[in-house]
Amino acid sequence: MFKIKFDEISKKRIEQKLNVEESANPQIVLCACKEDIEEDKINLVFTMDQLESLSENILFSSQVKKKTLSGRTYRGMVNIEIQDIDLIQAYGNEVYTKIQDTRVDFSLKLYQLLEKLEPLGFIRISKSEIVNIAAVEAIASGFNGKLILTLRNNQEVEVNRSFKKEFLKSIES
Repeated sequence: MFKIKFDEISKKRIEQKLNVEESANPQIVLCACKEDIEEDKINLVFTMDQLESLSENILFSSQVKKKTLSGRTYRGMVNIEIQDIDLIQAYGNEVYTKIQDTRVDFSLKLYQLLEKLEPLGFIRISKSEIVNIAAVEAIASGFNGKLILTLRNNQEVEVNRSFKKEFLKSIES
């Protein structure tokens, strides 16, 4: 799946850090300069100084794609992919999300879900809501210093003033 166009020492380091191996029919080319780019392939051009950052981004992407959460629907227990979650809400002792108009209830408390999901791009926006930063399509100013978020499912939610600073900090990084 990969072709690594680096010197032998760097190649070994890349293979270990990214947990990849070269293959006979690669789809992705890892290279250090534009001259090594191959047509009809996915090319990642980076320096060895950027290897750590690349490793973290690849790991983050693979975690989000493979992670699931267990919940309950009217049909029983289900596993939902984390990347499909836009918003998690709490009302009283109930913690839930909606996936394609189907309510999924969680047995964990909101703070427990946040602990699991924060490294995957989720952030608290109010006392009773957690949002997936990847699901935010637009941000607008609201009344009294609040922010209005438009999610990919066209739902609008408010970021309360006490959570605004932390939210803005998280989307900048």
